[in-house]
Amino acid sequence: MLSSGFPKGASFFRPVWPLDTVHPFFPFYYASVATDRRDAMVVELREVNAQTVRAVCALGVAPEQDEFVASNALSIAQAHFEPNHWMRAIFAGDEPAGFLLTKEDRQRPLYYLWRFMIDEKYQRRGIGRRAMTLLLDRWRSLGAAEGVLSVIEENGSAIAFYESLGFWLTGERAGDELVMRVQL
Repeated sequence: MLSSGFPKGASFFRPVWPLDTVHPFFPFYYASVATDRRDAMVVELREVNAQTVRAVCALGVAPEQDEFVASNALSIAQAHFEPNHWMRAIFAGDEPAGFLLTKEDRQRPLYYLWRFMIDEKYQRRGIGRRAMTLLLDRWRSLGAAEGVLSVIEENGSAIAFYESLGFWLTGERAGDELVMRVQL
């Protein structure tokens, strides 16, 4: 939190304090303009460590999504055999809500989203979009020109989600998955 009470990137005109309350520093500005309490949720990418690994491994997608993403436990294990991996737990407030794993190779250059998941109970709340924005901002700060991912063709919701973030289908395939790219 910034000292003003706003999360980083928040605007004065988009209140992040609870509805029906007066802003703590600007008592004349009432929070009734905020239409959704989830706007106040801070999303962070945090290192997976000894204290968080079990909670991250316990996260899961809805049963009908299981075929689209590997478990977090498998992803964490596989990451340890990839020297250019970068993995983070996605936190919504103080709760683990998802997981992402990338391959980042500045020499090639390659910035590839290997795994991305949001737990079933945190989906459709804007958390995934905020997490992806943080990831894309990270890649930009590393000097990446583009980001890449692959997605299972039958996963129309994921394709639409990534397209809404600026990714496009390239017509390429990685095994049985479709390749998507975004210009940074």
